[in-house]
Amino acid sequence: MIQFFSGIDNKIGKPLHKLMDWINDTMFGGWDDIHATGFNKSEEDEGLHFVSGISPSVGLFTPFLKEFKELYIPDKLDNNTKDNIKKYYKSTIQRWMYALGSDKVFLSKTVMSSGRLEMLHELFPDVKIIFLIRNPYQAIPSFTSMFAEPWTVLHPDIKENSDEYREWGELGIQYYKYFNEQKQNFTKENFITILYTDLVERPKDTVLKIYEQLKVETSPALERLEKATSTVKNIEYTFLFAGNLWV
Repeated sequence: MIQFFSGIDNKIGKPLHKLMDWINDTMFGGWDDIHATGFNKSEEDEGLHFVSGISPSVGLFTPFLKEFKELYIPDKLDNNTKDNIKKYYKSTIQRWMYALGSDKVFLSKTVMSSGRLEMLHELFPDVKIIFLIRNPYQAIPSFTSMFAEPWTVLHPDIKENSDEYREWGELGIQYYKYFNEQKQNFTKENFITILYTDLVERPKDTVLKIYEQLKVETSPALERLEKATSTVKNIEYTFLFAGNLWV
């Protein structure tokens, strides 16, 4: 279906393509220095929960984030809702792995999975969590500025020192607290906390530490890491925040 409409769009001058580019530039232009973001881009799987209305990322488009507090930590939703979320998510991952190949390892980076640690553990008992942590005094403002970026276009009248902006900070704080509650439920082989400063200053050693503790085999691609990171040590990182990866 997508290919059908894409073919028609190409034949008539790509008006839909141009509209999508305009929407992406308008909504996500502020994220260009972070990573490519848009409705037609490969994106982290938080989008799955967003389109289902079960993610605090709905706050990207509305300043009334505090009205969705029940979505901050989905692990605390009622059992029936959690069961439906898990079934939906697991079936989606299964389709991805079928398409990509069963020999692949699924790697996901998303900050907001912090609120689903319990569900992830229940779905995938052997899940491996990599929690990248940064000083909260730096991470929370960065978290806020990133996720509130669309508001500069959609809601330019809302001030950065407003209660609406602070609600993003409150969400970030809850993620830190919930992480501390959940980390004891994972074994050492399946859970590791990495300091952001260590990753920046000693990228190869830090990655090797992750591989060793999580008992994951290294690959020749690791050699490219040292070459790539050796040329970017002096880059100033503007938007970096506490988050986690799970495999």
